[in-house]
Amino acid sequence: MRKFILSCILALAIPLSILAQGWPANYGGVMLQGFYWDSQKETNWKELTKQADELSKYFDLIWVPNSGTPSSYYHNSTSTSMGYDPCFWLTHNSSFGTEEELRTMIATYKAKGTGIIEDVVINHKNGLSDWCDFPAENVTGRNTGKKYKMSWSLADICKNDECANEKDEKSNQKYPVTGAEDTGDNFDGFRDLDHTSANVQHNIDVYLDFLLNELGYAGFRYDMVKGYGAEFIKKYNDASQPQFSVGEYWDNKDNVAAWIRGTQFTSAAFDFGLHDAIRNYFNNSSWDIADKGNAADPSLSRYAVTFVDNHDTYREANTKVSNNILAANAFILALPGTPCIFWPHWTVYKAELAKMINARKKAGITNTSKIIHQAKHGNGYVTIIEGEKQNILVINGFAEGIDDMLKDYDCISSGDNYAYYISKKKPAVADNGITIYVKSSDTPSLFVWEADDTKLNGEWNEVKPMPNYCFIDNECYYYQTFYPKSGKFNFIILHGSNQTADIMGISSNAYFTYDGKTATDITSSMSDKEVQTMPSLSEGEICAYFEASGTDYPNVNVWAWDANNTNYTGGNWPGAQATWLANLPNGNKLWKWKAEPSATPTHILFNDGQKDNTKQTADFAFTNGGYYTPSGLFAITYSPINVESVNNITLREFTANQFATLCLPYDVATSELETIGGKFYKYSSETDGVLYFSEASSLQAWNPYVYIASETGKNLNTLTSKIAVNGSPLSVTHGNFTFVGTSTDKTLISNDNTTYYGYKKTDGTFVKVGTTNGAKIGAWKCYFTTPTAKAVKAKRSVFEGVATGIETVKTLINHSSNDIYTIDGKKVTGNKLPKGLYIYNGKKLIIR
Repeated sequence: MRKFILSCILALAIPLSILAQGWPANYGGVMLQGFYWDSQKETNWKELTKQADELSKYFDLIWVPNSGTPSSYYHNSTSTSMGYDPCFWLTHNSSFGTEEELRTMIATYKAKGTGIIEDVVINHKNGLSDWCDFPAENVTGRNTGKKYKMSWSLADICKNDECANEKDEKSNQKYPVTGAEDTGDNFDGFRDLDHTSANVQHNIDVYLDFLLNELGYAGFRYDMVKGYGAEFIKKYNDASQPQFSVGEYWDNKDNVAAWIRGTQFTSAAFDFGLHDAIRNYFNNSSWDIADKGNAADPSLSRYAVTFVDNHDTYREANTKVSNNILAANAFILALPGTPCIFWPHWTVYKAELAKMINARKKAGITNTSKIIHQAKHGNGYVTIIEGEKQNILVINGFAEGIDDMLKDYDCISSGDNYAYYISKKKPAVADNGITIYVKSSDTPSLFVWEADDTKLNGEWNEVKPMPNYCFIDNECYYYQTFYPKSGKFNFIILHGSNQTADIMGISSNAYFTYDGKTATDITSSMSDKEVQTMPSLSEGEICAYFEASGTDYPNVNVWAWDANNTNYTGGNWPGAQATWLANLPNGNKLWKWKAEPSATPTHILFNDGQKDNTKQTADFAFTNGGYYTPSGLFAITYSPINVESVNNITLREFTANQFATLCLPYDVATSELETIGGKFYKYSSETDGVLYFSEASSLQAWNPYVYIASETGKNLNTLTSKIAVNGSPLSVTHGNFTFVGTSTDKTLISNDNTTYYGYKKTDGTFVKVGTTNGAKIGAWKCYFTTPTAKAVKAKRSVFEGVATGIETVKTLINHSSNDIYTIDGKKVTGNKLPKGLYIYNGKKLIIR
């Protein structure tokens, strides 16, 4: 994956989140990795349960190893497998304990307010007795009552897996695997699953549903996500909707950031970039800690799970943090992001770590807190983070000349090369960063200094190109944030041998255009402009973006077509030329192609504009507004939100005990749901036309939900102060039924290809949309869709803990009020009906 940065300062009215959210915002929790390699005696389920009283005081989440039964344990219960050779997904007896012990452990911690995070290994799978004989599973959940079923075939294994060249010992034939090519890195230990397979996707949906709703896990740690496309994490999380999702993408910080964006922000990721930086700085006692990974990026810190070491990095001398370990833990316990403490560190440094965890929570440091001071002082480094209640200051090394800085702080913990402080009170005015935005045709650099000659971006010969970019009015701006002690600074814009005159006395965010020689201050015209992490998709616009290396793609042409072979790029190879937008800080170029709005292509590829096919991508499915790289679709741009429509959300009236749907453009926390009243449900599974819903304890932006109000009225009026996040409605698919949210009014008409279902506004009954006049679905509501050819009729909806009375589906448009239907939706005629249960005029009718 090429380096890819889409950072943005969260400085304007609308937060810059995109699409679904894979980790809570403003989250102040701390996580514990509750194991290390071969730690079964110390961290088995029984031992963890014994320590619940202590661990739940400090940790909000505990990550445990994969609990499914591996084949080695199935054949020999003395096996010490760590679970990274998964075989069974619905049976959970392992070297860490029985399924009963697991359930007890999860429930014990849940009762104390601590969630358990499962290590989800879905990149690969092990056979039961040979390489590929994955067992079929059929389990009825004792908590949910649902049937969980899955089966496998050789079509579910990537065709380029090693087993394709190995012989089955029984048949002496090579395994005839027929899945698609692997969508990520190969793993030769076990069989790589084909994530493009509908059956694999179904089985994973069943598995994740079982983990969350049957076993009670709070979320997922996805193992080895480099092994399959990031888009599949989005698909799985959209379906299962975990509150917590974090991926193990072991790579540099830019590629980790790229993976997070590739999931369209449906998952967090471990901050391996920060780990690498900590290993470099702390192992060598080098205290100019300039690189703080993705935790220091305001647009990514929410999704950064920080750590000093884990079970993998800890095992190798060249990857572990071997010096200043407690000092390194103090550092991550001060930073934004969600810190994850490694079990061996906890057991050795428990007393001091407990003090710092308590201080972090007391100060109100969250995953989106701001770093308000970060600088080298003598032979040490000082970092100050602004909490919701107080500030945290951490010193690493031997900092000098900071006595005045410390007078308003109390020391919580100190030791070799660290000291951890909490402010006596919340400072009246925080030292907020000042951001410089520059619109330029190429990446400029900034030389920045304060009046006392303090350099904020290195010496003259050390300055680097501005590291971040964003979009304002769909034009690319480079930006960089500084934290002057005096509250203002001076700077010069540089590019090559060219430089501007001194620009003096900057004390607030400022905007400039730069033509390579001269800078023009345009700040006065930018006060009402929105800063975006990605370009906006204008109404009616059909376009695509392409980011690639300027060496590989010095020019870019586009070839776009549809299923009827209609060409949208002129019909002559190499197609239409894309428009260059910017040279990005990572060395790549950004291009845009815009089509005529008359029709939309179904496929697209990008090439270097040469007729001899020197360089071109594979064929990609076309997504309007798609942001592509040579590897494929990377993200989706978004349309600006209709503010008036958002404001009308809280004016909507609900009827007590009546079913309604909601899709909101902002997160709603558990405490906020309590002020609304009633219950919210997410679509969790489907079996033979029965739609299952489980209760939601919080709402995630742009996701579809069912709402049952407890009182009649404008129940959402407590959300009037909520601010929308940019995005677009998400869908959740189980079986052949997809639950879809809206942000605009839609008219739906069932046809030969698609059948729609929804909740009737007048009485909340679940209905099938007709094929003549259809039905209107309002903005910020939801509906169901299913392929007509494949459709099993929607028979009923089952809500967790609720007797719904929704027992049928009837046509919304063009049906007589005298029509009578069987319970499975078939219309019946005649004056004499057999004994049984029917639907008449929308109500149950019993013939005795």
